[in-house]
Amino acid sequence: SEAVIDLKGLARNIETVRARLGEYVKILFPIKADAYGHGAVSIARAAERMSVDYFGLANIAEAQELRDTGIKTPILILASSRTAHIPDLVRMDVDVTLSSLEFAQLLAIEAQRQGRRVRVQVKVDTGMGRNGALPHDALTLVRAIYREPYLECTGIFSHFACSYSEKPEDRAFTEHQIAVFNDLLTQLDKEKILPPLRHIANSSGLVQFEHEVTTGYYNMVRPGIL
Repeated sequence: SEAVIDLKGLARNIETVRARLGEYVKILFPIKADAYGHGAVSIARAAERMSVDYFGLANIAEAQELRDTGIKTPILILASSRTAHIPDLVRMDVDVTLSSLEFAQLLAIEAQRQGRRVRVQVKVDTGMGRNGALPHDALTLVRAIYREPYLECTGIFSHFACSYSEKPEDRAFTEHQIAVFNDLLTQLDKEKILPPLRHIANSSGLVQFEHEVTTGYYNMVRPGIL
């Protein structure tokens, strides 16, 4: 079998999303798992020409592949990384996902040893239950990062559990996740430690809850399947 990838179609889709969002909301384009089998390098090059703001990848190996081919667009490693990868994470030009204070401390120690400042984004578990810091712990984590000179908190994000569903109970749960995240962002704003990037919307979240995930505190979305 053969899959034919239409990069012009990809460009049109990115242009359509960009026009819908306007200039204020950034696009993080998830291309993990070899761009879901479409060819990460070719997809990344085409998306970079369309000026997407970030790429989302699963791990350090995927990020290294793009950097080795000359991709300059900012990269967020969406999943939690292993402790053994910390030296390479510090050396690479990527945003590292944090969900625990312990990992943040180890990252800061290595960053100081290398004399580098590492960009990080905090992942919050608002109800999906897969990974991320619970809201109270996330608040503590962001406070700690802002006190750490070798870490730069560039963003904070969460992930929907069932935003694809149109069932009333699932829509209510998605709205609950948004409310939980909003409460955390409000508290961070009050403490003047609100990270620059705030995002929660995957493709289905953007389609079904466009207003909620592109206004207020939110300024980035993550359309992959879209």
